[in-house]
Amino acid sequence: MLMDVEELTYKEVADALGISVNLVMARLLRARKTLRTELAAYINKREDSRDEERTRNLLPFASRARG
Repeated sequence: MLMDVEELTYKEVADALGISVNLVMARLLRARKTLRTELAAYINKREDSRDEERTRNLLPFASRARG
């Protein structure tokens, strides 16, 4: 947040938190990977529910076409 929102450098974040620049970089890498994984899971879940909804909506039409 400090880098992305406040636009601080790695060094400024490290100084503000009292940790090394390497630790700032490692924590950001881990946080970004976690965010990427969580967002991908969320998107996949939404796509799956949309596919299920489309299928449910098409079923009545399919049975009428066979009629």
